[in-house]
Amino acid sequence: MVFNSISCIHCFCCNFVQNNRQKTRSMKKTSAVAALSAACLFVNGAETPPCTLDIKSQEVFDSQWTSVDANRDGGDYQFVYGGEFALYMQNKGKTADDWIISPAVSLKAGRTYRVTASVRNLSPSTYDRQAFTVTAGMTPDVSGMTQAVFSETALETSKKPVERDGVFTPASSGDYHIALHLTSKPGSGDFGFYSFTITDETTAPEAVKDLAIHAATDGSLKATLSWTNPGQTSDGNDADAADRIEILRDGTPVETLTGIKGGTQGLFEDILPRPGSYTYSITAFRGDMASETTMVQSPWIGHDTPEAPTGVAATVEDGTRTVTFEPVTQGVHGGYIDVDGISYTVSRNGVVLTTGLKGAPFTDTEPGLPFAVYRYSVWAVNGESAGDAAESDGIAFGDALPLPFSSDFSSADGFALWTLADAEGNESGAWECNAEGGCISAGPAASGAWAFTPPLMMQRGECELDVQALCLTYGNPGSLGVFLCRDALSPLSESATEITTMQPDDADTSTTRSFSFTVPETGKYHIGFGATGDIPGWSLFRADVKQTRAGDANVGIDPIREETSLRYVRESEAIVSGRQGTIEVRSADGLLKTVSVTDGAVSVAGLPTGIYVATFTADDGTSSTLKFLKQ
Repeated sequence: MVFNSISCIHCFCCNFVQNNRQKTRSMKKTSAVAALSAACLFVNGAETPPCTLDIKSQEVFDSQWTSVDANRDGGDYQFVYGGEFALYMQNKGKTADDWIISPAVSLKAGRTYRVTASVRNLSPSTYDRQAFTVTAGMTPDVSGMTQAVFSETALETSKKPVERDGVFTPASSGDYHIALHLTSKPGSGDFGFYSFTITDETTAPEAVKDLAIHAATDGSLKATLSWTNPGQTSDGNDADAADRIEILRDGTPVETLTGIKGGTQGLFEDILPRPGSYTYSITAFRGDMASETTMVQSPWIGHDTPEAPTGVAATVEDGTRTVTFEPVTQGVHGGYIDVDGISYTVSRNGVVLTTGLKGAPFTDTEPGLPFAVYRYSVWAVNGESAGDAAESDGIAFGDALPLPFSSDFSSADGFALWTLADAEGNESGAWECNAEGGCISAGPAASGAWAFTPPLMMQRGECELDVQALCLTYGNPGSLGVFLCRDALSPLSESATEITTMQPDDADTSTTRSFSFTVPETGKYHIGFGATGDIPGWSLFRADVKQTRAGDANVGIDPIREETSLRYVRESEAIVSGRQGTIEVRSADGLLKTVSVTDGAVSVAGLPTGIYVATFTADDGTSSTLKFLKQ
C-alpha cells in the first residue's frame, strides 16, 4: 500500500488521539500567561506585540491555551495537543464548532494590530476546504470573543502550514485573548493550528503643516495659532490620520483638540497670563502614536516694554536746567506699545523728579543744590512696563561749595567741577584729567591755559591754600600763577588777587606747599591756576582750601548789621530773635528758604550746608539782618 504524506499524517493523528483519548476527554478550559519567546515583552505578565503565541509542548498546551468543544460532540472531535500544534480530528457526521483560545496579550486602545494565524488543512483530499474565523476578546471563553478579526472560508490542503491574517483595533486598553473558531463542514478533513503572531500596525500621523501664530494687534493678551491638520499617516496613506491634537505652551499642555478632519485648517486662541514671547508646540496623535512635533515662537504678545529714549541732553542757563529727549515709538521686542499712552519719568542723580511726563522738555528749577556734576535719566512707561533709562552727559551747576574744599582728580566727575579757559577766555582742553595719576595736567602747548576751582563760599577773613604740583620743563621754565578770583574767567577781572606764582623749583609732588590769602568780603570765589611760559608742562595734584579765620570765628556768624536780639544757635540749628516778628531765611543768592511768623524763631536744620542771610522784621517795622554759616 502506498501512502502519501497527508495519509501518513492522518494515521499519525489517529494513533495519537487513541493514545491520549482519556486525557483529552478530561481537559478543562485554562488561561494563563505564556512565556514563549525571549524576544517578547510583558506588561503585568501578559505579552506585548510584536509577539508569537505558539504551542511548544503538552504542558504549554494544557496550562496556557483553552480548548472549547462548543458543539459537544466530544471524544476526539476537539482541539488537542498534536505535537507543537493544536490538532482537530474531523467529525464526518457533524459540522465543526470548536475553539482554540490563546494566552493573554496586552493591547492598547486605538492602535491597529495585525493577527497572523499559522494553520494547515490536513485533509488527504485536495478537494476538501476548511472554514474558520479569528476573533478577539478580554476573557478566554466563547462569550468573551466579541471582536472579529478575519475569516477564512476555503482553506485548501497543504503540505506545510500557511498564514492567514487580518487587522483589528481594540476599543479599550487591556489584556486580550485571540481565538480561532473552526466551522468546517462535516468530512472536510483534519485541521492543525500552530500559532498566532501579533504585530502593531499602527502608523503615526504626519506632522501638522503651515503652523503660524499671530499676536493681538491691540496689545491684549491673546494669541491665535493656525495650522493644517495631517491628512496622511507617516507611511503616506491618505486618511483622517489624527484622532487628537495636543498643544503645549512653553512645555505646558494648554489644549487637546479632538474630532480632527484631515487636511482642514486648525485654529486655537490662547489667553495668556502675562505679556511675553512664548514657544508653542503641536503634536498630532493616532492612538498613542505621535507625529513629529511642530514648534513656533510667538512674537511679543501684550503691551511691550518701551525702548529707552534717545537724544537725552541737559543744559543749564541762569540756574534753570532743561532736559530734552526724543519720544519713544517702539518696544524693545518689536511688540505693541500705546504711543499716545506712553509717559516718562525723569530723575537727577538717582532722585526722581517727575512721573507721568507726556513729553519733552522737562525743566528743573529746584534751588539750593550744592555745586556738583549732575546727570539726568529719562525712561518711558507703557502701561505696567517701564523701559530702560537713558542718561544725559554730566553738567556742573549748583550753589557755591562751603569750605573746607578738597580737590578730587581721581575721576572725570571731580575734574568736571573745574572750569577751563584759554588765554582769550574760550573753553579749553589744554588742561586734561589724568585720573590714574590723580592729577590734572597742562601740556607743553598750554601756555596761557587756566583751570578754575568750583565756586567756593568764603567768609571774609583768612584762608589757606594747600598745593601739590609738578613741573617737568626745567629747561624752559614756565610759572604757575595762582589767583583768588570772583569769576572763572580769562583774562582775569580786575578783582582777581594774586595768591602766589609757583616756579618749577617750587613744584615737588612730595611736598605740600601752603599759601595764606585774605578774603576781602564774604561771597563766592574761585581759585584760578594759570600756566605760563612757552612750554609750561605743569601737573596739579592737590588744591585744597580751608578757612583759618572768618568773621566771628567762634560761632561762624558774620553780622551784616549788629543786632544782639537776632542770633544763630548752632546747637539747635535755629535763628532766634528776642522779639515778636517775622524771620525770613534766604540763601546767598537771594532765594527764600524758610519763614517764621510765630514767636520770632525759625529752624534751619533741614537746610544744606552753606551761607545764608536771615532778616528779622519786628512788629513795629524795624528790621535787622544776620549772615550765618550753616554747617
